[in-house]
Amino acid sequence: MNCLEYRRLALQDINTLPEQAQRHHDECASCQSFTHELAGFNASLKQSMNVDVPEGLADRILLQQSFGLARAKRKQSRIRLTALAASIVLGLVLSLRLILPGTNELEQTVLAHVHDEISHLYENRKVSGEKVGELLASIDTRAMTRINNVRYAGTCPIGKTSGAHLVLEGQSGPVTVLYLPEASVRKTITFSDDSFQGVLTPGKRGSIAVIGDKHSNMEELQDIGKRMQAVLRPAA
Repeated sequence: MNCLEYRRLALQDINTLPEQAQRHHDECASCQSFTHELAGFNASLKQSMNVDVPEGLADRILLQQSFGLARAKRKQSRIRLTALAASIVLGLVLSLRLILPGTNELEQTVLAHVHDEISHLYENRKVSGEKVGELLASIDTRAMTRINNVRYAGTCPIGKTSGAHLVLEGQSGPVTVLYLPEASVRKTITFSDDSFQGVLTPGKRGSIAVIGDKHSNMEELQDIGKRMQAVLRPAA
């Protein structure tokens, strides 16, 4: 056995050297010196690991951990309180919006519905006054006078409410009339997007939206809104 092999075995475990390695140690002064230094190093390492634990260290560690848990709990509590406050504010906002519906939201709903049902603008069924009357009756509404020049008539959900969807023949093209019996506004409002413009006006019940394309005459839309306001009445 050479010195390299001996030292490799000694580094693995100096206390369990095989017989051949032990014979090399007895015959090699250099490896005897190496073994002595290695034994001293191992002793120093063992001594450094046998340091007495300061009194109360375990309690201090547990106390620090408890403080850490307390801080974490306080942080979690703050997060929960913040989330609770946010949810309360959100609930109040939503409640107010239910009690006092946001007009801007209703405008967006109306415009979105016209875009979704844009195919009705190209229909030309020449719907009879009797058919329009039946349609209005299905949503507990009646027309005081005949509504003329109706190209399309149907009921459909608009946002969270069911209403009447009419398309009339306007002076410069088709005009959409949406009657929303369950969505109210306090005053007449105009609105628009990149494709359409319209007017939203209070009805005897609910509201009435009149929408034309971007090039339509706003005065005509307002006149149709006033006419619908006078014509549409609750059935009872």
